[in-house]
Amino acid sequence: MFGTMLFLHLTSLILWFGALFAIVVLLGMARRRDVAQEARALVGKAVRLFGWLAHPSSIVVLVSGILMIIEMDFGDTAKPLWLTYMERGGGTIILAAIVLTALFGRKAVKRLTVPENGAAAAPRAGAALPAVTVFTVLMLAILSVVLVVSLRL
Repeated sequence: MFGTMLFLHLTSLILWFGALFAIVVLLGMARRRDVAQEARALVGKAVRLFGWLAHPSSIVVLVSGILMIIEMDFGDTAKPLWLTYMERGGGTIILAAIVLTALFGRKAVKRLTVPENGAAAAPRAGAALPAVTVFTVLMLAILSVVLVVSLRL
């Protein structure tokens, strides 16, 4: 059971991180002024797709991590720092990522696309910057958990 949970955990972690990375790259490219509206619409669809991939992956990382920690059963003994960091820091990062990805991803897509009736103003070039910043910080936080767990600090 532990091996299956570890496989699900690592696979979902890779998918989650990859989806966030793809969103950052796409939004970073779309914020340039010389990008055509059709390309912005395509970026919006891709961001939705990767967001659809990132959310379930992050939930699987959370659930499989909880199940692995329960299966390890440290009992009353003190847990090592890396496990405590993974448990508390990783769980907090996952929950924050689910909320922030939904909020900032939706805002960025709305700012990049123009309604079909064309009544709204043209999209702003730097509209995706807050989302890119938030997603980059989330990726760095994920990497910090991976580093601490890998080194077993």
